[in-house]
Amino acid sequence: MTDRENQDDSYLITMPNVDTQCADILEWLQAGNSLNYLQSLQHLGCARLQARITDLRQMGHDIVSVQQHENPYACMYMLRTKYEDMIKKMDHARLAGAIDVQIPKLFFAEQRKKYEDIVDVE
Repeated sequence: MTDRENQDDSYLITMPNVDTQCADILEWLQAGNSLNYLQSLQHLGCARLQARITDLRQMGHDIVSVQQHENPYACMYMLRTKYEDMIKKMDHARLAGAIDVQIPKLFFAEQRKKYEDIVDVE
């Protein structure tokens, strides 16, 4: 018997299936939800949300990073079409006189420029 045959398999680390995590995240986003790190961890069991979002973007999915109201240093992710629909509705509500409508900003300044024409995001 070799040393390898004598070793206990309990030391092996099982890595999560990245394809399954990407599919779960995409399904979550396509259902019209946004997703932040804590939700990803609690509901989907994914501790590397940013890496999976990068994978999905490389696959061609249009996902944006949106600044969270509670913590401007944290972001949540959503499909770009969902974000655009949301800010248009919120801008209409703001123009109709709704009080205290805060339109969420994209997390990265270079991405915000595109939406300055859609609404006046402060």
